[in-house]
Amino acid sequence: MSVLGIREFCSGAFEAPAQNAGSFAETLREVGRSFISVVIDPVNLALFRVVVAETERFPALAQRFHAATVTRAVTHVADLIMRRTGLDEDRAQQLAATFLEMVKGPALLRLLLGASAAPWNASFERQTDQAVAYVMSQTVAHEGRRRGRA
Repeated sequence: MSVLGIREFCSGAFEAPAQNAGSFAETLREVGRSFISVVIDPVNLALFRVVVAETERFPALAQRFHAATVTRAVTHVADLIMRRTGLDEDRAQQLAATFLEMVKGPALLRLLLGASAAPWNASFERQTDQAVAYVMSQTVAHEGRRRGRA
């Protein structure tokens, strides 16, 4: 697959779920589930393995893959965080990246090393719940500081 082909493949890899009218936590949970369903797809896992294996020989491939997948997902979550909480862009980006890493957690490494997806579904659900709780704790703390200044 050429670099162009990978970019085309990746551009549709993470489609954020439609914004619902639910709570911030429910929306984050939906985003986390959508993200992990893309990440654990066998085709996407195989592509990730190829990109990692070829990064040294084809650094542009890795950069495009990162921009089309990781950066896109982080940006989506950061935008959601900013809209819902009023956090500044830098903090929202950091929180979004942490959220997505927490959603993947250690279960992703198990899958990358060849374990079946089925036994880890509960792990991803727990990881998503923990990631949502973390974001909520960080944004509630921010709201408290904002109100204290008012």
